[in-house]
Amino acid sequence: MSCQIEQMQCYFIVCFNENSTVIKSDGRQVYIRDLKVGDEVLVAYQSSDNDMILGCSRLLALDIYQKWEKSSSIDYLEIYTEKKNNENPLYITPAHSLLIRKKSQSEKEYLFASEVEIGDYLYLITNNYQSVIEVQVTQINHVKQFDAYAPLTLEGNIVVNNRIVSCYGTFSHSIGHLIKMPRRYWLDICLNFQFS
Repeated sequence: MSCQIEQMQCYFIVCFNENSTVIKSDGRQVYIRDLKVGDEVLVAYQSSDNDMILGCSRLLALDIYQKWEKSSSIDYLEIYTEKKNNENPLYITPAHSLLIRKKSQSEKEYLFASEVEIGDYLYLITNNYQSVIEVQVTQINHVKQFDAYAPLTLEGNIVVNNRIVSCYGTFSHSIGHLIKMPRRYWLDICLNFQFS
């Protein structure tokens, strides 16, 4: 298995568009399309008291399901949350998971983007990438995009457009994390060897 960025074709596209941004360890926001394997990116850890703690982790892979192709559209959700620092909407495919607290529940969990409803809460990175706050979903649009990128970290999550999202889709986050465990650890070993 290669440690390189891969271009893949897949029936179930679970991704973000190329103009989505991630946060590198030096605090710069970069487009997903400009990421390179081995880049240190912002991820989230859940503490023992259920708080979210931010840290950095290496990008293990960037699966490209489709580079920009106007003749081949992909269904996305465009999710807006209450404004904090003029955040851009999140563009995410419906079968991709993200961290949500349903408005009727007290606990946060990873659910498919298709399960998000207006009034639910997403988790936004603020305070110069030091804090995580809940922000309420205010609008959801069904849109077409023309590209699809899926980053992978050892932790199984990443911060995209300043929101905590899963690296997985199609299966639940916990099942995806288990299924992808051999790949994550193999790629991590490859990178350790490559950068040593």
